[in-house]
Amino acid sequence: MKVTPRQADSFIRKPSPEVRAILVYGPDNGLVHERVAALVATVLDDPADVFRYSELSAASVRSDPATLIDDALAQAFGGGRRVVVIGDAGDALTDMFRSLLDHPGLADPGVALVLARAGDLGGRSSLRRLFEGADNAAAIACYADDAPGLHRLVGAMLAENAVTAKPGVVDVIVDQLGPDRQLNRRELEKLVLFAGNDGVIDVDDVAACIGDSAEAALDDTIMAALDGDYRALERALERAWSEGTSPVALLRAGQRHLQRLHLVGALAGQSGRSIDDAMKALRPPVFWKAAARFRSQANRWQTGNLARALMRLTEAESLVKTTGIPDRSVCARALLAITQMARTSKRA
Repeated sequence: MKVTPRQADSFIRKPSPEVRAILVYGPDNGLVHERVAALVATVLDDPADVFRYSELSAASVRSDPATLIDDALAQAFGGGRRVVVIGDAGDALTDMFRSLLDHPGLADPGVALVLARAGDLGGRSSLRRLFEGADNAAAIACYADDAPGLHRLVGAMLAENAVTAKPGVVDVIVDQLGPDRQLNRRELEKLVLFAGNDGVIDVDDVAACIGDSAEAALDDTIMAALDGDYRALERALERAWSEGTSPVALLRAGQRHLQRLHLVGALAGQSGRSIDDAMKALRPPVFWKAAARFRSQANRWQTGNLARALMRLTEAESLVKTTGIPDRSVCARALLAITQMARTSKRA
């Protein structure tokens, strides 16, 4: 049985009684784990019950194929239905799962619910096709939430904790969330804890709670360099080093920022759009607090200078990886060079 994205949430709340095994797979690892946990909860009140919960690795099943059927058909000490979870499932386990799904013992309604947890499986995956085509099995794909899905997630978590968002704040939250459901939940948990029950959140609360300090140090450093602000760059670098930020991470963040500026310039130049309209096409969008600075940089930096700055950071990354030169020094010199280029562009 193939469970469509639209059906997934309702199916997970109440799985079909004929289904004995469920494959939960996809590139969103956080959502995979979240959905497996929700399926476990449909059977067990306490996932820590060692008599009714069992987890097997893919390696252990491959080394002893009988383990899967034996564990699925085992009776719990003290009674009750069991749950068996297989981690890191893949096509190498297809034959083992086929034997399980064909086993006559699965006809017993009290047999364990078997959950296979997997990463991204393409349409040709033999394991995925097995679960989609079986009457007593189901496959659920887990892909990153789109904007409407993120809005639903934010709305649900705020409602669950009786937290109210001021107008426009939910949109700001959604802009700051990433592709991993589990990480998004952790960010939202920080926000609702900060607000407290019956609390009201605004954009400053979002800025204070969502995103980690290391990420903020990256952003501050790159923005200071592209602004041409030596003093701000010096402060941001000190913070970045104190946060344990990798020089390579800084250099790559700078490269991404330059590429986004280049894209905005290209969109504005080719289609006659304004800089603001071109910025709206960026994914992920520019954080609202940085929008004014990004706009200023997009107006200041010309295509040729952006290309030279990008080359400077690329060369610095190569030096860091292939020479014994202190990596922080290489990174700092490259960012100082870009700061000088920004000041020159400003004077021009």
